[in-house]
Amino acid sequence: VALTEFDELHPKHRALRDLLESRGLIVSWLSAAEHDRYMAYVQALAHFVLLGFAATLGKAGVQPSEILKLRTPNFQFLYAFASRVLKLSTTTTGAIQTTQDAARIRESVIATLIEMNEAFRQAGTAQECAKVIERLRSPLAQ
Repeated sequence: VALTEFDELHPKHRALRDLLESRGLIVSWLSAAEHDRYMAYVQALAHFVLLGFAATLGKAGVQPSEILKLRTPNFQFLYAFASRVLKLSTTTTGAIQTTQDAARIRESVIATLIEMNEAFRQAGTAQECAKVIERLRSPLAQ
């Protein structure tokens, strides 16, 4: 739960935080601008990538019933989550994509995917492709 404009000195704010934490929730306090910037990654990035996955399958013309017979755990996860995003309110999901932060992140995703595609294309061998993947691990390992 994100609490914006949280005041540690305000008794009611502390009481709300304590109540939420006592219920097992993770509470963060941050400014409204920080909240919006981080939520662009949490929601806009996740939705955009999953919608891209769904759109790619749709454009490929593959039959879900056939491709799901060959699913791996990673594919099943992506398929399930893409399906979930598609079942959400399209206006809510669309609204998430309208922010300036979301637009910036979409452009970043596209640029990153183009760079990754080029790196894999230039690599050519499984060992060189493995090096590309190893470079991607570092930021997420922190």
